Order: sequence, then C-alpha cells, then structure tokens
Amino acid sequence: MLLASLKADLYAAGLNPKAFYAHQIAVFACIAPAMYLLLRRWFTLVGAASGAIVAMAGIPLIECVQRLMDRHYIEGLLFALISVLSFQRKSIALTTFSAMAYLFAMAAKEIFVPLVLVLVVIAGLRSALPYAVALAIYCSWRFAVAGPHLESYGWAVERKEWPRLIATLPLRFGRVLSGGNAIGAIALILIVVAILVVVVLRPRSRLLILIAASAALLPILPVSFEIQQRYGLVSWIFVSTAVAALPSLRWLLALQIAIVLAVVVSSRVQWPESLRAMERMSKEDRALSRLNAGDLLWMPSSPPATLEELSRLTRSRASWTYDELPLCAGRLSARRFFEFEQECDCVREARRDQLSRACSADRVAPLSARFHFEDGSLFWDFGPYEAGQYKVILADGRQGFRVPRHAGFHLGSDGRLPLRVRYESPAGWVTYSDDLQVSLHEGETTSWQR
Repeated sequence: MLLASLKADLYAAGLNPKAFYAHQIAVFACIAPAMYLLLRRWFTLVGAASGAIVAMAGIPLIECVQRLMDRHYIEGLLFALISVLSFQRKSIALTTFSAMAYLFAMAAKEIFVPLVLVLVVIAGLRSALPYAVALAIYCSWRFAVAGPHLESYGWAVERKEWPRLIATLPLRFGRVLSGGNAIGAIALILIVVAILVVVVLRPRSRLLILIAASAALLPILPVSFEIQQRYGLVSWIFVSTAVAALPSLRWLLALQIAIVLAVVVSSRVQWPESLRAMERMSKEDRALSRLNAGDLLWMPSSPPATLEELSRLTRSRASWTYDELPLCAGRLSARRFFEFEQECDCVREARRDQLSRACSADRVAPLSARFHFEDGSLFWDFGPYEAGQYKVILADGRQGFRVPRHAGFHLGSDGRLPLRVRYESPAGWVTYSDDLQVSLHEGETTSWQR
C-alpha cells in the first residue's frame, strides 16, 4: 500500500517533493474530522473535540506526518477510522464499504488487524462476517507475498531477554509517548488518571478498554526492543478515546482541558529538535542528489538505506561514508568532500586536511566482539566498555549503524558478513576491531578480542 501510494505521487508529479508532502498533509487533515465525527457518536461535543485534539497533537501522529516513509501509518489510520465510521448494522452496502476500508487499513499497515476485535465488541459477533472475509483476504494475500513467516523484522531478542523486555515495556513506551520531556510526562500522568476515571465511572466500557488496550499494545511486542514513536500511534488513538470518554462533570472538564494543553505544549517542546533532525537529513539528501562523480558526502545523518535508494532514484554518482577510517587509511579517492555544518545550517565543501583531524582520535585500545547466529538472527556482545557508543561498519564505511552493546538483528541469510566494530568513548577517542568475517550459518559463533 505504501509503495502504491508513493508511486501514484511519482507518476502524477515526478520527483517534485511538494506533491508528495501535499498528499501527506491532505491525509493528515482528513484524520481530524474523521476522529471528531467518530468520537461524537458516543461522547459529548467537548469530549469529542478534546479527544480529536489530543489525537492530532500527539507526538506519534506528528512524527509520522513529517516522514514520507511513514505514510502507511497515517493512511492506515484514516482507513481504520472510515471503517468504524461507516459501519451500520442495518445497511449491507455501508457495512461492505466498512469492511473494504478495514481491508485497506490492514494492507497499509498490519497494526490495524486487531481493529476487528473492537468492531466485534461494538457491533456484536453476528455483524463480524464482512470483516472476517476482509481478514481472510488479507491473510491469504500476505501468505502469497511473504509466505507463512510471522516473525518480527529488525531487532531480534534472545529468549532469556523477553521477561525483562516485557516488564520494562510500559516505562519505555511511556518515555517515547512523552517525547522525553517533563510536560509530556505530566500529560501521560493526567491521561492515566483519565483512563482510571473512565474505568471507575463507566463500568460498561471496561471490556472495550481491555480489548482496545490489548489491540494497541500486543502488535508492538515483537518490535519492542527499540520502541519508535510511530509504534505508539494506535495506542495514542486509544488514549485519545479515553480522554473523550470522560463523563460530563465540572472537575473532569478541567482534567480534559489540562490534558489537551499538556499534550499540545509537549508536542511543541519536542518539535524543534525533531524538525532540526529532519531538515538536516533533507539538506544532506538534496546535496547528494546534486553532487558529481568524485564527490563524497561526509558522515551523513540519513540512514544508509535511504542514501542507497536516493542515489539510485536520482542517478547520483557521488559517494558517502559513515566512518573516518577509510580516509585515515588512504582508501578514499574522492576529489571533493562535503559535510553538514551547524554554523551555516547547510552542506558545504570541506578540505581533506580538516576532515583528517578526526584521525588523531584513533588509538589502539582493548576491544572485544562476539557474534552468534541462531534462528535466522545475528546476536552480538561488545565490550569491555559499558559507556560510550558502538557502531557496526559495513562495506568499508558505506553503511554504518549505531547499535547497543548487547543486541541482535534478523538477517535470515547464509554465508559470511564482512564488518568491523567501531567504539567511541565518552572522552572522544576511537578504536576499531579488525575487519571481521562474521558467520551467518546456524549455530556458529565468531569471536574477536584485543
């Protein structure tokens, strides 16, 4: 669904970014009235308005809107809202339309699959047949495309780590939803109070709250090693509904207003930092698309996969590096170097001797790396340092990933993975492992130590 949406923009407007973002903003704008109309079905005008504002101003939705690669989250949410809005027990046509919208929501993002559970609670089991058909079509299509595999992608977790991961999920999830600022933490505390009030004063809503909370949280468990803000989108919609469901009492009206203000302020506090990061990536990416053969982009902030695809899309012949070691070792043949500078907030040409100063931080120091491949995932343990930053370097710097000291990643391939480990200390010095050939054969371990 995401690729179809982006390709539609590409065919309609070429590589003009304004068309892509106009589409993105239009979808976002449609969510606000859809959310309000849905909440207004069951709650007061003030409650529905409060819930819609909380939903729209929340960090998960705001973060999704600014990145084109997250469009499937907001398009899926819009289809999910349309599905619930258009449901009518007495209208076969509307119910069919609702089931189709549910199918599109699932096709956009699998996190909307549990929506059928909420619909069953609202409409009853007898009304669930069209949604069951939509779910069967989705499962058949997914099986045909991806096969019977249901495991998560990205980060992998060893079995012994699951209890700790689950136990710390609420705290880690709350930190992400709050944006990591004090106002956001206050907003979350007020929201928890609102949920408890709804549970106590609206007893008939308890089953729906339990099912909605489960539908929001369970799908993110497989990827909860690293919780990103977009993972909290469905949970945030659940939270917004709870705010709207507060009974019409004067003191609860004050609570609703306090939550709305805290959420809006928290989002506003977090926004400048997020915008700076997005603007830097945008400027680096646009610079790369204009650079020529022999030019090199130094230490970009965009992910490696983004640069690979951007280079292919724009036919740029420039290169880039996420690591200074190739320069220090004399392996970079670039004629010109370009890097992002904070002072001018721009990408400009840098002299080779300026960049070579980073080589003075390299030193030979103790370092260890142990890799183990199991169940299609590569697990690692780096040491001996607890503090500092570890980085895995691939393709001699063309790809670089900051990683935790102990973690794993789904790879699912045989052979060997050439890489080196880079460690940067809190004091600023850097040390490297040798170039390693890590085995990706089931049960095999690769170890290195200095």
